[in-house]
Amino acid sequence: MYRLEEQKIITKSQNKINVAGKVDVMCFDKTGTLTEDSLDLYGVRVVQRTPNGLEFDNIVKNQVHERLNDPEVQTESSSKTFSQKCLELMATCHSLTYIRGVLSGDPLDLKMFNALGWTLKDDHEDDHSEGICSLFPPNNSESGYFRSEHSVHVVKRFEFVPKLQRMSCIVKDSREERQRIYVKGSPERIKELCRDSTIPKDFNEVLSIYTQV
Repeated sequence: MYRLEEQKIITKSQNKINVAGKVDVMCFDKTGTLTEDSLDLYGVRVVQRTPNGLEFDNIVKNQVHERLNDPEVQTESSSKTFSQKCLELMATCHSLTYIRGVLSGDPLDLKMFNALGWTLKDDHEDDHSEGICSLFPPNNSESGYFRSEHSVHVVKRFEFVPKLQRMSCIVKDSREERQRIYVKGSPERIKELCRDSTIPKDFNEVLSIYTQV
């Protein structure tokens, strides 16, 4: 270990000291600064309606499917809650597919999907399929809206476009006649697409917390 006292630089390679002595400005980029070559899902925060308007609920860190799949909404005639729609979005709005029998795609999408415990079936070769792929809740899901025998289908997918900072998909629920469009992307861009009345009151505060950690 070598030390250049004047510049307060520590290095394991002696010849780097000469190089460091010529540096006036050093810039660091966040890419590559992860200490591990892996990702994990920290948690999910959905929106709830309060007397003060829409606000973010407490974070859900474990048993994501069970906790977002509200057991109080179990009948076909009932409309989905915010948490159940968020669960459906997480299960469908991604670009995951099977490559040589292995579920593959963006690491963020893969980690998010695996945290739910759902399964995916590609429908490209199925002439009777209802879309691109079918999604199924966990086998042990016996309560709430999304149960084991339930299925959701991605009818159309619009891939992520860097310029637009978002992706979207059209989803058909096997228990509903209508279809839904789910969109995900950068918080700032998604906010621009929303009506002010649908944006949680603490949106900027919560966004600041997670972007500055």
